[in-house]
Amino acid sequence: MKIIFLPVFTILFSLMPFSNYAQDKFPSPQTSPYQKISSGIKDIISSYAFDPPSYIYRKLEYDSVYIFVQRFERMKTIMQEIVESKLFSETLRISSFFSEKMRPFAELEEMRRTELISSLQGYLKAFPDSPLTPYAILRYAELLYEKISYEYIVNYERSMLEGSPPPQKDFTPVIKIYEDFLKKYPNFPRKDAVLYLAGYVLEEMGESLDAVEKYFEPLAKIRISQFAPEAAMRVGEFWFNAGDLDRA
Repeated sequence: MKIIFLPVFTILFSLMPFSNYAQDKFPSPQTSPYQKISSGIKDIISSYAFDPPSYIYRKLEYDSVYIFVQRFERMKTIMQEIVESKLFSETLRISSFFSEKMRPFAELEEMRRTELISSLQGYLKAFPDSPLTPYAILRYAELLYEKISYEYIVNYERSMLEGSPPPQKDFTPVIKIYEDFLKKYPNFPRKDAVLYLAGYVLEEMGESLDAVEKYFEPLAKIRISQFAPEAAMRVGEFWFNAGDLDRA
């Protein structure tokens, strides 16, 4: 409650009846007029004032609870950071362990992949018009995708160990192969599969809008394709998340 300070003259006039009443009922020759006025003022103020001990207790109690909550929240944040740091360190240690164990196999696979890519490049140059050329191109794109993915994983693990920024996925060469393929072979029997692969790789690069508009939306219209339901779902999910319900 608020303390109300009344004007001095108002207090004095209000005390006059009280003073006369006190003299009549409780006569005391030792009580001076100053003491009477002082006593009356104390009575009036006490009727409007708060209880200082109770207020101080409540204030200290509230501040103590607030400080405790703040400390608890801070400790919770610190503990969460410690747990996440330990989890990250443990995950990194396990990943490093398995990477070291699997490195010889991965390197051998990468070497064979590189040899196969070189062989396919030679075949495509020697037989550009062969009936098998479209399938060789798609196999070449698949191997190139695997090679870029492997290099990305190696660079990502290195960046985590060194504390440097992680690399970005860049499948631009693969996308270029699919784009050229669709232009060169517009009537390819498995064109729907090529559309899906191109959209998938482009979406993995973070280019979701281009993936939807260039590949998934056209693919969703090919009702007989086994990839049409998946493409339609990706289209709807993208536009729903974008807030465009008319196109979802």
